[in-house]
Amino acid sequence: MHRFFLPFDCFSGKRVTFPQKTARQIRNVLRLKSGEMVLTLDNSGHVFEVQLQSVELKNTYGVILDKSKVDGEVRIFLSLYISLTQRDKMEFILQKGTEIGVSAFIPFISRYSMVRDILMTASRRARWERILKEAAEQSERGKIPLLNSTLGLDQAVEVACTEHDVCLAAWEEEGENSLSQVLSTVSEKLESLSGKARIALFIGPEGGFTRKEVQIFHDNGVQTFSLGKRILRMETAAVVAPALIFYALGELNPSEQA
Repeated sequence: MHRFFLPFDCFSGKRVTFPQKTARQIRNVLRLKSGEMVLTLDNSGHVFEVQLQSVELKNTYGVILDKSKVDGEVRIFLSLYISLTQRDKMEFILQKGTEIGVSAFIPFISRYSMVRDILMTASRRARWERILKEAAEQSERGKIPLLNSTLGLDQAVEVACTEHDVCLAAWEEEGENSLSQVLSTVSEKLESLSGKARIALFIGPEGGFTRKEVQIFHDNGVQTFSLGKRILRMETAAVVAPALIFYALGELNPSEQA
């Protein structure tokens, strides 16, 4: 069944009114008819089963027949801090990270970042938000991940350590701690939290982090870890590391979803 994230103001009692762009997709692309069923989501973790009543370009609406909680969200709020990179790589990370279960994406600029434009244009934000929305619909998530503005590394570390319970950074020169070792040291802390655990994960650029940047991590309590002996592309690490964290903490078990 087709799924659509809609703004809150599209919901009024039992009636759901579709924005014109979504209405065009329903009518002209999917060619759905009055009486057919779709799923709508309000980005709060709920899904509504809706029967289409009218499929007109300027007047597409339906009636809610059922409401339930989406079980496609993980119990951990994982924020992925990713070094700003070329558009195709960044969009790949946004799409695949959303499918895996990442809750927020925060671009940052470090010494070796491939792209150094800290200002996010309106067109770029709109495009990236569309990628997040479509990936969330495809992967049957209940919420669209957040997209934050680009930060410098110092500010990103400060924000991460203030807003998260655990902060981690993948570093290819880490010679002692693997990801599993780091997670084993924080698992009790995460399990003791009454609410949803919040983890910040930093993935650096192709050139890696400088020693000075790693010192910033350590000075602020960010734990560095290795992803093994092989050097991964940043877009690979940005997908592998969150997946390993979710796996290690039991979040890939279908019975353990939020």
